Amino acid sequence: MKETEDALEYLVHSLARMSEIHDDNSEGHIVRLGLYCELLAKRLNLSANFSRAIRVQVSLHYVGKIYLPTSMLNKTRKLTAEDWTVLKKHPLR
Repeated sequence: MKETEDALEYLVHSLARMSEIHDDNSEGHIVRLGLYCELLAKRLNLSANFSRAIRVQVSLHYVGKIYLPTSMLNKTRKLTAEDWTVLKKHPLR
């Protein structure tokens, strides 16, 4: 069971990191956010297994960023209303 959980964690982490490849602004953000969420879960006295699951699963919503245009992710000026509409859909992919 442990090997399967570790493999799943590796897969999720790999997919999330892949989404960072074409986003110059989020390097390391996925890992940091996962660690922060795990820490918060522990501070709330949630179980170690649940805290670990939170760390892994928080990364899943970033996987949808793979579908977003690189030009939008790396835009240096303010996003338009249309950009935000597209961007907000990344967790749904």
